[in-house]
Amino acid sequence: MKHEQEPELDSGSCGFMQEDAMLHLKLPILPPQQLNLAASSPQLSLTECQVSWPPVGCQHPEPGSRSPRVPPPVPLADPSASALRSLLTSVQQQIVRQREDLEQRNEELQEEVVRLKANLAQQRHWYQVVQAKIVESERARCTADLRNATLQKEMEQFFDTFGELNNEAKKTERIVKSF
Repeated sequence: MKHEQEPELDSGSCGFMQEDAMLHLKLPILPPQQLNLAASSPQLSLTECQVSWPPVGCQHPEPGSRSPRVPPPVPLADPSASALRSLLTSVQQQIVRQREDLEQRNEELQEEVVRLKANLAQQRHWYQVVQAKIVESERARCTADLRNATLQKEMEQFFDTFGELNNEAKKTERIVKSF
C-alpha cells in the first residue's frame, strides 16, 4: 500500500507531525484549544486536522530572528508526553540551578579579583617603599664609606705627624740626657 506523505512541519512553523505507527499516517499534534474538538469527533479526517492546524494566530518566524523554537503543547492524555514534560521540567530546573550556581560563582570570582587587585596594588606599594629604602641605604653606605676613608687618611696623617713629633721629642730627650 503506497502512501502520499506530506512534508513534516518543524517547530519553527508552529506545528509538529506525529506518526501513527498503526496506520502509517502523519497526524498533527493538536494544540490544547482544539483538544475538545478532537475528543468529541474521534473520526477526524486528515484534511480536517490540517484545516485546524496551524492555528490562525501562528506566524512564521522571520528568517533573521533568533527566537527559540518552542514546540506546541502536547496533549495531556499521552503518558509519554507527561514523562517528557516531567523530564523537560527537570532539565529546565537543573539548568536554572546551574545558571544560579555559575552566576554566584562568577560573583565570588569577581569579588576575589577585586580583592586580589587591591592586594597587588598594596604589594606594589610596599615593593616601591622597600626599593626606595634599599636605594637610600646604599647611598648611606657609600657616604659612610667615603667618610671612613677620609677619617682613615686623617688618622694616618695625624699619626705620621704625631710620630714625627714623637721622634723629635725622643731626639730632644736623648740630647738632653746626653748632657
